[in-house]
Amino acid sequence: MINVSFPLHAILVNGKWVHNGRTLINHGLCLACGKEIWRRSRKKGYKFCSPACRATTAPSGENHPSWKGGRKKPNKYGYVDVYAPDHPNAYSSGYIRESRLVASVFLGRPLSQGEVVHHKNGDGSDNRKENLVVMSLGTHSAMHNIGSKRSQETKEKISAAAKGRIVSPETKAKISKTLMGRIITQEHRDKISIALKGRLRSVV
Repeated sequence: MINVSFPLHAILVNGKWVHNGRTLINHGLCLACGKEIWRRSRKKGYKFCSPACRATTAPSGENHPSWKGGRKKPNKYGYVDVYAPDHPNAYSSGYIRESRLVASVFLGRPLSQGEVVHHKNGDGSDNRKENLVVMSLGTHSAMHNIGSKRSQETKEKISAAAKGRIVSPETKAKISKTLMGRIITQEHRDKISIALKGRLRSVV
């Protein structure tokens, strides 16, 4: 039985496959999947039918020509990633934060999503066991916020946001002007009430 294949989204015109007005050329079989390779270009050298097939045969890890030991340079925050594709905490690229790898080794288990590795001396590239502490995300955030100073304006905004009472200065002025007139209709009362709850930015 003859295995006949044809390019997708192409039409047969006078015995030739055509796609978007251009004739397709058969470049042989894909080295990965065995399907025929169809291209509009006459350029030779096509070995794969798709990038996915090319990726299946591309060297990776220690077999890659650019391999440098599987340890990346520290990023702008000072953290280092290492190549450990079989580790449960590894990214899809096969790399994992070195601090998390070291921590999981001395704990004897993978780290959970909510666990953070803290560097005692503040150096993200110093991943010695004695320099690392595993803690929850909330604890880590609180630790780094201890002693931080907030302006009075920031405190007021946080407080107002928590109470749902963020009112612009323009709204406050209009409310004050309305109160000074001493004639407040029920409609105005409703608008003032809504404004104080943070649901209205202006009162007409």
